[in-house]
Amino acid sequence: MTAHSTPKTQVARDDVISHSVVKHLDFSALPNKSSKPSSPSPKKSKSHLPPMSSAKVSSKSSKRSCAPKDDFNSPAKNAKKSESTVDSAEVPLKNPKKSESPSTSKKAPKEGLSHKEIVKISEAVRDDLSGNKSLEVDENKRICIGKHIRISQQKWSVIKSQPKISLFIKKLADSAYGRDALKVRVVGEPKGTSPKQQATPMKVDTFVAALRGRLLFEQPNHPNVDAAAAAARTLLATKMQDEARHKSKKE
Repeated sequence: MTAHSTPKTQVARDDVISHSVVKHLDFSALPNKSSKPSSPSPKKSKSHLPPMSSAKVSSKSSKRSCAPKDDFNSPAKNAKKSESTVDSAEVPLKNPKKSESPSTSKKAPKEGLSHKEIVKISEAVRDDLSGNKSLEVDENKRICIGKHIRISQQKWSVIKSQPKISLFIKKLADSAYGRDALKVRVVGEPKGTSPKQQATPMKVDTFVAALRGRLLFEQPNHPNVDAAAAAARTLLATKMQDEARHKSKKE
């Protein structure tokens, strides 16, 4: 036996020791050569980002919940638009009613005939009375004394045959107005609370023109024919008062 040889008893003892050491070793931690290495799981990108605050999350959620800009069917949006339209529109103000002053509330007095018109009618009456030219007639063959008195030819024949000027005017008033209308008419504005109506100034002036024509027929060179013709207003007013008295007596 050489110096480098090992006794059998020592070899057997070493085997027992190595066997007990191997028995207590954990080989599960060692990599398995037969099995493929597992691929590492992909890292989540958001796992390393810092958490967002609740304020930012709420703002994003609110933006997502809003309706799009072109959504015109939203009731709330339409209501706001209608309110803004009403506020911005200019509503025209109604003109307040002006209180009528006593001077403007009264009707303006009606104007009578001009002196030129009175002269023209009087000359036509004068020519008819003298037989030179008859007065014009309308479509109903009524005599036209100006534009405001129309009477039948028969009545006109009776009127112009009256001997007195006063009767001439009174008969003309009966034919132009009628007795019922004469009872409720006055020359000039009614006094106080009188229910009577004012005779039309143009019609009254036609009586003046008729009387002027009668005076010119009787006195072609009458010195003051216009002043004398003004008496027709007094004669007409008297006729109206007489008819009103007859009415009151009958009642």
